[in-house]
Amino acid sequence: MRGKQRARVAIRGRFASAYTPKETVNAEAWVKRCAVDQIGSPCLDIPLDIAIQITVQIAESWSNKKRAAALAGEIKPTGKPDLDNCAKLLCDALNGVIWKDDSQIVAMTLIKRYGERPQTVLKIWEAA
Repeated sequence: MRGKQRARVAIRGRFASAYTPKETVNAEAWVKRCAVDQIGSPCLDIPLDIAIQITVQIAESWSNKKRAAALAGEIKPTGKPDLDNCAKLLCDALNGVIWKDDSQIVAMTLIKRYGERPQTVLKIWEAA
């Protein structure tokens, strides 16, 4: 999972235009494809609660002791990508696919942890 990048500005002569970096556009398209493959395009129009769990793969170079500590939750994944930027990318990518607009999300739980393989799990349910 990668985080959403900031919009960039290109200046050509006297004109400036904002654009989304190619890496972010590609990542959002990938998330959208995965969602459609998994559940189709329900395009919900109700208040929603979501939970996002991002599993970051442990580096191959880590010792068995450090790997075990990471899997036990004793070492936290504090590096890139930032958790909030990952959530922003997911939420924006799923606009018009899973929900009409991410403004429908009224509660969100975010977790980033280490695991044997990278994985992102998104759970969605109607807000109570």
